[in-house]
Amino acid sequence: MSSEGNNIYATKKRGPGMPGMRGLDHYGMTVPDVEAAVDFFCDVLGCEELYKLGTFKVEEGDWMTEHLNVHARAEIVNMRMICCGAGGNVELFEYAAPDKSHDQPRN
Repeated sequence: MSSEGNNIYATKKRGPGMPGMRGLDHYGMTVPDVEAAVDFFCDVLGCEELYKLGTFKVEEGDWMTEHLNVHARAEIVNMRMICCGAGGNVELFEYAAPDKSHDQPRN
């Protein structure tokens, strides 16, 4: 029996991946309160805020639904880019939308 047979942490062999993929620049995360999220990432984890952007919305059509899977009249009211050391960056989004739920999801 191979040593992997007894290893509960062994992972499945995966394919070669996307040709040319060299790393992760950033990933996006929607949060209910950008200010609280920035405080957590910077004050607790030691990350650094790189920049912030204001409101983004689309007045007509369904671009927001087609591209971001949110209500067509949703708007990004606050966005921040956070740098986490030598690793990937985190892009934080806070939305406002006519159908926005204020209930926190359960794990």
